[in-house]
Amino acid sequence: MPSQNFTGVSKDTRPEDLRLKDWTHKELVAKTAAVEWKENAPIKKYPQRFQDGSFTCVAQTGAKILGINNLNESGVFVDISAFDIYDRRANKPAGGMWAQDAWEILKACGGTLEQFIPSQKLPEPIGVDRKFFLEQIGKIFRIQNYASLPTDDIDAMAAVLALGTPLMMFFEYFPIEWSLTPVLKASAATASSRHSITGVDFTLYQGKKALCFEDSAPIFTGDSGQRIITEDFIKTRCVYAGYSFDLMNGATLPEAEPQDLVLEKPSYIGGRLQFGEVSDRVKNLQNVLKFDGEFPMEQSSTGLYGAITAKAVKKYQEKYQVASPEELAALQGRQVGPATEKDLELRYP
Repeated sequence: MPSQNFTGVSKDTRPEDLRLKDWTHKELVAKTAAVEWKENAPIKKYPQRFQDGSFTCVAQTGAKILGINNLNESGVFVDISAFDIYDRRANKPAGGMWAQDAWEILKACGGTLEQFIPSQKLPEPIGVDRKFFLEQIGKIFRIQNYASLPTDDIDAMAAVLALGTPLMMFFEYFPIEWSLTPVLKASAATASSRHSITGVDFTLYQGKKALCFEDSAPIFTGDSGQRIITEDFIKTRCVYAGYSFDLMNGATLPEAEPQDLVLEKPSYIGGRLQFGEVSDRVKNLQNVLKFDGEFPMEQSSTGLYGAITAKAVKKYQEKYQVASPEELAALQGRQVGPATEKDLELRYP
């Protein structure tokens, strides 16, 4: 029997200040659209990938996502090299990758075509022969940005999938659990396998909400490479879920409802606010920052003080010099303190 003990997902070793800059789905989308759960509906299928004995599952997921993104945008699925992505990993020469490392590579470099750097049915790569012109071709397929999803909210995941947007999802599990339809069997605290697969669709499976995945290590899935994973397994074993949006050449972030337009000057009523807060006061801050030009006008005012809002607050503080350079460097916009509060109230009474 082939081994199921995958360890291609590595731990996120970034410092906390960098993790706080990650965009989250909750800050991007105020309310997700309702999805219709159905049994026996046709499941989306894309070209199968095979990582063989390598630790490239995260890069394989990233490559497939770039291919699907291009299919959604221009009607053509492009076969991207996983090795081109994997060779750029931050923890090289160690094996495996973490999500944000892969996303940042897809954001900065995109991915070279598979025909130039083969990456299927091959062992762990030592290095790749990447020419300058290949790097320029790869940039055509770059993503604009990415966001993380809550790992316990299958409805939010399905709402993203309903828009045709694939998901990068990581699972920590025990080998005895990993089948065509994984089932919880072990109760130990630490699972031994860590693997990345690509979410492509959603369905009802034996009366349970479930997501449909494509796996680059298709053990027990036959030629399809597809798995169906139910909500209970996802809530227990999923450790990361995220998606990309806005390819450089035209696609946009999926929105469940129209963005909030701020056409008239608002009054600031937010008071003092902290990173992570969710409230109408934060929504008011976002509307004020939209009107002032720091917060993206096309972005919904969700009321969650996350990375996008922190970036906007920092821009405001720099623009009006309401904090010292030392304070700006230390806080990174993660706080509306007394000085910023006073300035906002004066400019937006």
